[in-house]
Amino acid sequence: MSASSQIRVDVLIVGAGPAGLACAIHLQRLAQGHRRIVVLEKSAQIGGHLLSGAVIRPDSLAQLLTPNELQRIPLGPPVTRDTFHALGPGGALRLPFVPPKMRMRGMRLASFSQIGSALADVASQLGVEILTSQTADSLIWEQDRVAGVNTQGDQILASTTVLAEGAGGLLARELLERHPDLRGPNPPSHSLGLKEIIEIPSNPQAVGTVAHTFGFPLGLDIYGGGFLYHFDETHVALGLALALDYRDPAASAHELFRQWKRHPFVQKHIAGGETVAYGAKLVSEGGWYSLPQFSAPGALLIGDAAGLVDTMELKGFHLAIESGNGLPVDYWKGACEIETYSNNGDIGACRIGHEWHFSDPALKDIR
Repeated sequence: MSASSQIRVDVLIVGAGPAGLACAIHLQRLAQGHRRIVVLEKSAQIGGHLLSGAVIRPDSLAQLLTPNELQRIPLGPPVTRDTFHALGPGGALRLPFVPPKMRMRGMRLASFSQIGSALADVASQLGVEILTSQTADSLIWEQDRVAGVNTQGDQILASTTVLAEGAGGLLARELLERHPDLRGPNPPSHSLGLKEIIEIPSNPQAVGTVAHTFGFPLGLDIYGGGFLYHFDETHVALGLALALDYRDPAASAHELFRQWKRHPFVQKHIAGGETVAYGAKLVSEGGWYSLPQFSAPGALLIGDAAGLVDTMELKGFHLAIESGNGLPVDYWKGACEIETYSNNGDIGACRIGHEWHFSDPALKDIR
């Protein structure tokens, strides 16, 4: 490999999702612009692989950003009405209560894609380099220490590599195979979420409405449920999530999603609409005892790559931001410092030391 095909950086972050961008912003503030921090993103544009439409806890953003930066984050309306419904083949029964972990009134509806783009703007203005359309193919190893990544025939060498590539990522799997001692007591488990954004005729009365469903078409054999979020007058985010431990090999997630969309309860929310975006996402749902250790020689795991999702609350955004931010907030107690050291005579290389002590009561409670 020629020298021209190698790039040397202080910190390399793989993935420009909420966790990766929060990490870049946080570390660039600590470094005060004196370190080279690079983010790799496989999409052609920031937010291109983030499925829009979600209910989030925005407090973590206030801990990461300055007041002026926070004003530039495009948060949607607060949730004003949330309901929980049992679906049968031809009808729906609204439960007289919403389970405590599913109560979302007062939280904010938002577009992940738009938030990702806004966070990338903040990071870029701080001096973070964001490289789009870049796929990290494998890790570079120096004995048992991560030294960077191989990407499309080139090498990016880094003193610290942060894996924020999402659930089931290729690099995280390689790291855990090389260091099996990092794994949690239980193996990771996942669900598959299918989501669409549907443009509907203007319905201002529905803005801020959230509905969750269980039952049809999943029945008793497949664990999962559906959701509908009216995040503005003309758009509904809807989706179906199902655990990947179902036993029927003929079960089709796509066909189940189609059946759920045709249900009368769902149809009344999307009648006359047109799909404008769609996608699928792997979701970590192993919980507390599936969490790996978050640091390895030369590497860190954050966000969904570390399995940080509150599956009962259907929330992972705030955990992603907090894991990237790394400050001693309610959920995290840790230390993150950037210090200089001598690396083959190169004084001024960057090293990040993380000593995470995870203490999220929500994840521990649902273990």
